[in-house]
Amino acid sequence: AAGVAAIAFGVYLTYKAFKKSKVLDEQTKAAAGTYRVPDIEPLPKDQLTEYYVAHDGVMLKPGYKMDDKDRNLVFEAPMTKQALVGDRTFTFTNHLTGETKEHQVGHTLTSTYNDEFLSQRSTLKFDGQDIWDLLHARGVRIAADIVSKFPNVTYHVAVNGKFFATIQTCGQWVHEDDAAQHSVNIPMGRYYYRVWTNSDDMDTLFLTVFALSETEQVLAE
Repeated sequence: AAGVAAIAFGVYLTYKAFKKSKVLDEQTKAAAGTYRVPDIEPLPKDQLTEYYVAHDGVMLKPGYKMDDKDRNLVFEAPMTKQALVGDRTFTFTNHLTGETKEHQVGHTLTSTYNDEFLSQRSTLKFDGQDIWDLLHARGVRIAADIVSKFPNVTYHVAVNGKFFATIQTCGQWVHEDDAAQHSVNIPMGRYYYRVWTNSDDMDTLFLTVFALSETEQVLAE
């Protein structure tokens, strides 16, 4: 009786695994073309406008700013409320449109236990929503390349299947007239970025850089 029960249980587990595999196959098939990273062909940089994004490094309330080659402030997002527990508040201001809006930013940590393994995942929340889900809903897809002798990263970004921007981590000094200082390389995460785009959608551009920096990922989702 015990042997029959063991065989029956084994058959049940096999059937359950097969059903789960079929469901995953269908989900993957349905997502094809939606969440698949496209072949992003970047445009030559001489056809694009260059911007610079920096983490301002303020001790208690750090934030971000983006300016152009003439050091004109284009976009900024200072942290206006720090929080040891819960969400932080960033005030996003698009200086080209004059629009200002507060956003709640926080991390949600989830833990899962599977057999003998405990795993944790930190999700960046932007106004209560996973920031990558938000960007995906806007049609944003990202392909990443690691370049040079240092772990610098170049991100090629598409929106709705068309080239949108090239984002590159860089050294501490981000302007061309400070090029000699580019030997100071900072790989990624809350530091400095050079951005090239032919779009005037600064909101999506800035939010993409913000997401890359705040999630501190080498390869974006």
